[in-house]
Amino acid sequence: MKNLPPPPSRLDRVAIVIQHAEVLADEASDARLFDIADRLRLLASRLAIYLEEAETTSTRVDAARAHRRERATRLRQASTRLGVELEERLAPEDAAGLVVGLRLSPDAVTRFRLKRLTEAQRALLGEVADDCERALLELEVADDRALEATAHAFVTRVRALDRAHALRRQLQRDKNTILAALPVDSVAAARVRRYVVRTRSAESFGRRVELDAA
Repeated sequence: MKNLPPPPSRLDRVAIVIQHAEVLADEASDARLFDIADRLRLLASRLAIYLEEAETTSTRVDAARAHRRERATRLRQASTRLGVELEERLAPEDAAGLVVGLRLSPDAVTRFRLKRLTEAQRALLGEVADDCERALLELEVADDRALEATAHAFVTRVRALDRAHALRRQLQRDKNTILAALPVDSVAAARVRRYVVRTRSAESFGRRVELDAA
């Protein structure tokens, strides 16, 4: 069985819409419908800007998540070290109450241990406890940045998809206008008729976006 290419991503479809708009703009120019050609080129260039922003923010999400994984690994290492130090430095009866809940997330376990430490125990653990505090803070900051990056990427992605869907509708209208201006049996008309504008719905939460080429 032949290896098939992967299906296009949503943003790949936005790029396809841009290409279609540029092709139809050329057809409009050939038909001397220069207003339509200029408008389509302008809308395609604007959509290209939205697409670039969506792709950039998507890359930032990957970077933020990778950084978050690094911080989570660092916290696990710091938490493991703290567990070892608790058993070695504290009395068995004191350490016993601080090594529970190991099936929970490392950040939950570490917070529990740090909150339960007395001042004397904290001083005894010294830099190990301080390092856990820093690791917790670093993970919290990484979580915030990953969530912020994800939210921003979602907004820019939806905006690009909305504009692409609106441009698809405009392409269909302009296709009909171009066909009306061409001789029915011309090669150009046959070429434009073969052009298919897909009006796949965008992830727009039901919004209907109208394009502004002013």
